[in-house]
Amino acid sequence: MKNKCAKILVLRAGRVLCPADWRIDTRWETHNLWTVLGGEGRMQAPEQAYDLSAGSCFVLRPQVRYIGSHNPRKPLDVVYIHFEPGKVAVPAFYRIVESLDFFQGMLERLLKAMRNGDKEESATWLAAALTELVEQEQRREFSSGLEPRQRAYLDGFIARVSAQPGKRVSLTALARELCCTPRHLHRLFRQYKGLSPQEFVMGERMRAARNLLNMSSQPISRIAQELGYSDVYAFSKHFKQHVGLPPGRYRQTGGV
Repeated sequence: MKNKCAKILVLRAGRVLCPADWRIDTRWETHNLWTVLGGEGRMQAPEQAYDLSAGSCFVLRPQVRYIGSHNPRKPLDVVYIHFEPGKVAVPAFYRIVESLDFFQGMLERLLKAMRNGDKEESATWLAAALTELVEQEQRREFSSGLEPRQRAYLDGFIARVSAQPGKRVSLTALARELCCTPRHLHRLFRQYKGLSPQEFVMGERMRAARNLLNMSSQPISRIAQELGYSDVYAFSKHFKQHVGLPPGRYRQTGGV
């Protein structure tokens, strides 16, 4: 990993909640790992336009024109990482990230390393993130055992949960749509995403919780309600189990 990381240079990185009038029409000088953590928008690339939502992830190429806009009522929350890849393989241009909660954790650690001025550690986390994207592409190739209809239903479920992580989900209803038992749904989902449906839903709720704690001033009790918890104590317990810090402490430290 050290030899691989030595060839990668993180030039600058950050996280931004885009203002209401946000719009870009630009050509970057370097590669840019650009990941949407929340909100809605649209990105126009030379070959086609892409709808933006939580999990949209691009490896934007240098000297290519990109035009982006968003819904000011649902502003984009974006992590950007400008980098020089050296001789490291650059992943494909676009994907919807699997297990966004896990991937966001790597991005947050990279941002922490950048804030601390640790270029070597930031390169390590960038290498890990790029490797994860390549491995996700490989997993998609091996998921061809699923029928197109099954992938479409699972992708729809994933998109709904990512967009509204606090909404109650019915795995029984999803299994019914797929004409299978809940147990078989569990196997299909794990085959497709590498984790259970319940793990995915919890991960998305905790990802949304981290974002709300970092990017809003809402009371923790309100965040708990928004994410489907009737009891703030249950929310706090799950958050600490998942993240390692209670919500209040996480907000105070920015997750560090």
